[in-house]
Amino acid sequence: MQKKIIALAVAGLIAAPVFAQSSVAISGYVTQGVAFTKVSGDAVTPANNGTGSSIYDPRYSRIRFSGVEDLGGGLKADFMIETRLLADTATLNGFGGGNNWVGLSGKWGSLKLGRIDKFYSDGVGIELSRANSFSSHGTLSLLAQREGAYDAGVSRWNNLIQYDTPRMNGFAATLAYSSRFAGMDGQLQANADKGDAWYASANYMNGPIYVGASLYDSDTEGNLVGAGTNGYRVYGSYTFGMGLKIGFAYDHTKADAGAGAFSKRNAWLLPITYMTGPHAIYFAYGRAGTTKTQAGSTPNTGARFFNLGYDYALSKRTSVGANWTEMRNKSASTYELFMNAALTTDLGAPRVVAAGQDSRQFGINIAHTF
Repeated sequence: MQKKIIALAVAGLIAAPVFAQSSVAISGYVTQGVAFTKVSGDAVTPANNGTGSSIYDPRYSRIRFSGVEDLGGGLKADFMIETRLLADTATLNGFGGGNNWVGLSGKWGSLKLGRIDKFYSDGVGIELSRANSFSSHGTLSLLAQREGAYDAGVSRWNNLIQYDTPRMNGFAATLAYSSRFAGMDGQLQANADKGDAWYASANYMNGPIYVGASLYDSDTEGNLVGAGTNGYRVYGSYTFGMGLKIGFAYDHTKADAGAGAFSKRNAWLLPITYMTGPHAIYFAYGRAGTTKTQAGSTPNTGARFFNLGYDYALSKRTSVGANWTEMRNKSASTYELFMNAALTTDLGAPRVVAAGQDSRQFGINIAHTF
């Protein structure tokens, strides 16, 4: 009996350092708000126009489980599992519907395998607010789409392998490849070797300066030869000593339909943020240019984006805010606010369904980070 007790004690002493070098953290945020959304401009079918108001989740609440284990010799094992949901309706993005990955890291950088956000949100940090709706961020509402289509996916890339360099003298880069970025590999037997995508980005951070660039290219599985999407984006910001940050972003997106057919557009965004104490003011203006195809420029296409927002930090974790956001389409365009489908369905309000319709939204929000 005494030997068993000694053996258990020794085993406990051996195991203790292993557990001491591992850690698991729970983090995330919960957001709620009241939004008033108006869609107007369809003179042919007035029933497509309308307004709606309700409680809503402006930033897709989420909970994350992340951990790290020290493997020795400077090598670590890392993981993350993230679940997203609309907290006001309990509409779940699926358990693990957010960023999920497991990998290794060290002085050489990090290697991740799993499902991770790619391209569509690149550069959003130059305008990221503490409490305002994601719809009020031009990176997501304007740069991420082409006439209502989110070509790079407005989600995480599945089946992904990603390498991140360490940050050296302010520089860092990422290289990623997905065997099937928008679904399961081989789901269409007629062309099971298609549907892959690659991505690369680099950025520089040094004090008040931030500059970055990203590009991606994808093939559409089971489609015509040459079908797919590609794009590039450059972005950056400079923060002045008095709390003023001025940013700029430019995006080019092209969708190839095969047999020489394509659709492309350019868009730019100018976001400005001013922060003093717990107060923050956000302004953004951007434009999507004329849509061009193999036949030439498409008349009366393009859109203008505008946002004015304010938030107040009640503490390091809790903020309240308000934003007024507009997307104004030319008569042949169908750009809409980010997450408009999910939010307007939740609100009981219409969404952009006809060319030339405009979207306007006023939101009052609260966000708590944990």
